[in-house]
Order: sequence, then C-alpha cells, then structure tokens
Amino acid sequence: MRLSAIAPLVNAVLDPLFIFGFDLGVAGAAWATVVATAVAPPPRLARGPLALDRSILPRPVGPLRLDAAILRRIAFIGFPGTLEHLVRNIASFALVKLIAGFGAAVLSAYTTAMVLLMMLIFPGWPSARPPPAWWGRTSAPASRPGPGGRRGPRQPSTPAS
Repeated sequence: MRLSAIAPLVNAVLDPLFIFGFDLGVAGAAWATVVATAVAPPPRLARGPLALDRSILPRPVGPLRLDAAILRRIAFIGFPGTLEHLVRNIASFALVKLIAGFGAAVLSAYTTAMVLLMMLIFPGWPSARPPPAWWGRTSAPASRPGPGGRRGPRQPSTPAS
C-alpha cells in the first residue's frame, strides 16, 4: 500500500509545479501525471520478481484450470461493483470536461484536491469492506460449513441481562 502512494504523491507535488511554476497549463498537468506514473513502478520492481514467493498465500499445485461455474459466480458477484465504478468514472470524466472549461488553474486546483482527497481516503477503504473478508470467513448459511468447518458467520455475543 505504501508503494501505491508514490504516484499520487509525486503527482500532487508536480501538478502545481508544472502548471504554474513552468507555466505549462493543462499540458503541465499531463506531464506531471506522465512523470508520476513513470516514477511509481521502479520501487515495486526493486522488490524483485520473486516478491510473490514471500507471500502468505498458498501457491497452486499443478496446472490451473478454468471452472465455468466459478467464473459465472465471480461475474455475478463482481457485476454490481463493476457497474458502480463504470458510472463513477463516466461521471468523473464529465465533471473534468465541465471544469476544464473554466481554465487550467481551476482544473489544476480540482485535480490536486482530488489527488489529496484520494490519498486521505485510500487507507480507510479496507475498513469499509465486509468484516468476513478480513477474517477469512464466508457468509455460509448454517446448513453449509464455511472455511475451517464453521457454520455461517460468527454472531456477536450479547451481554448477559
């Protein structure tokens, strides 16, 4: 997660510098984004191609095969989130198109504010996800055991009355 913050940080610093310092306007915002995107991968690559070997995730044994039922379930679960992000991106593009009409300074201020906002929101995203994803449990019904033989999600205990 810390490595993912590199590009937005660099972009937040370079946007005002390129736009106002070098007087490049909207082209400066574009160049700042290009530079920030180019600066981000090297620290990730420096971890080495074997960085996944240090993962706590189990490695698959044997060749991977596609299971149509699982792919359908993934598509069914992922479609609403995909649609939400698609609508959000289209709205963002429309908003940037609208703001661009007010000039480079306004567009730069908006872009910088959005980058800073995302940097503040990003660390909180995991806490907005469902707790079973944190705990490695599923919301299996009581009739079907979940991981570790548990039946359904653990219910919070209530204080004795």
